[in-house]
Amino acid sequence: MDIVNKTQFSDIDVLIPAEPEQTAIGNFFRQLDDTIALQALECEKLGRLKKALLAAMLV
Repeated sequence: MDIVNKTQFSDIDVLIPAEPEQTAIGNFFRQLDDTIALQALECEKLGRLKKALLAAMLV
């Protein structure tokens, strides 16, 4: 593996989006996290329902 020295490292351009775009990206990921959390809750709820229905079938 090659080592990057200080001069090479300082020559690297880092592109940073404008603040409105950063905000939009942050909002997108926040909404995605919320959606994933809701889907996880729904999955747990359906798992409990499945378990209850299977138990009721075997009674």
